[in-house]
Formats: sequence, C-alpha cells, structure tokens
Amino acid sequence: MVAVAVFTFKNHFKVLVLTDEQRNLAMPDVPTDKELGYNNWVASSWNGLAVPVKTPKAMVQRFNKEINNALYDPQTEKKFSRAPYQSQSIDPSVGARMAFIGN
Repeated sequence: MVAVAVFTFKNHFKVLVLTDEQRNLAMPDVPTDKELGYNNWVASSWNGLAVPVKTPKAMVQRFNKEINNALYDPQTEKKFSRAPYQSQSIDPSVGARMAFIGN
C-alpha cells in the first residue's frame, strides 16, 4: 500500500476503495469496500517478527513488549499516520499460530 500511497499523494492516480475493515488514517476520504456494499470478503496484509522456535518465552514476551512500546509511541504513530500503516498488536502465541508453516 505504501507504493500506492506515494502515487496517490503525487496525484498520479486516485484510490477508489480500500479492502480493509476500516478507513486508513493516511487516506481518510477513501471508503472501504464494506462501506460501498461489498460485504462478502476482506483483503489485507500483515507483517510480523520471528524468533527461533526455542527462544525462551520470557524473551519473546520482552521482545513483544518493547516492539509494542515502539509501535504505539506517539512519534511512531505520527509517522505511520502519514503513510498507509496502522499498528495492531497481537499476543505472540496468536502470531505463532498465524505464521506456522511446518515442523
């Protein structure tokens, strides 16, 4: 979405709809697909960080805490609001289930 936002901000083209649960802070005038009546699907993406499987749980929790502190820092949120990024934290155990691809 960053590439799209750059072209949009430079008026190279216009974004008509976002396929997400809510409007994006960087493009508040662009409606979501649900707002336009397309209610049967959602498309979005996510990024995460990974650590080796045998990383101690206490260390994983510490990483999670520090990363969330950085993501929700007012300066980070201000920077993210100018780009099409929105932070959302999840419990590391949920992230592990989402990212599981094999043994």
